[in-house]
Amino acid sequence: MAVVTPKQFHAKFSNGICGMFNWQRFLADKWPVEIVELTDRQAFANLRLSWFLSPDSVFVAFDEPRATPVRLDDVQNWYPFLPREQRNRIEQMKREYLEGSRKLEFEFPSYAIPTNEHLVLDANHRLSALALSGASFLLHMFVVKGPIDPGALADLRHFCLK
Repeated sequence: MAVVTPKQFHAKFSNGICGMFNWQRFLADKWPVEIVELTDRQAFANLRLSWFLSPDSVFVAFDEPRATPVRLDDVQNWYPFLPREQRNRIEQMKREYLEGSRKLEFEFPSYAIPTNEHLVLDANHRLSALALSGASFLLHMFVVKGPIDPGALADLRHFCLK
């Protein structure tokens, strides 16, 4: 398994990660980052996206009390509830994957969470389109192994022991 330094991870992903990721703490504490290659659709079962669904199947903000991060392997079930603009973007990417005009190999950042899962920090649309396309792929997942603490990443509030 390859590793990168926190500075290398920052240089590569700091413009793309939209969530409340504590970059200052990440760099100061030097959380480890590993690169994992994914080629099997079974890996989608361990990926949680930073999109949140309510018990009523409505997409909501991460800080809604009963919000749950969606699982990539469950895309068929939650996809219809996404706002139309997001669905249109995903459908376009899916077509590009199937036509061969979009690369089936890419990198994305994630954060290691309990039960051997990963919270995707960027690439929700690309990963959803890829999952729906059924196409073969080679993904390079950069995994931050930091504390399970909402002070490190706000979305982690869903994975802290209560």
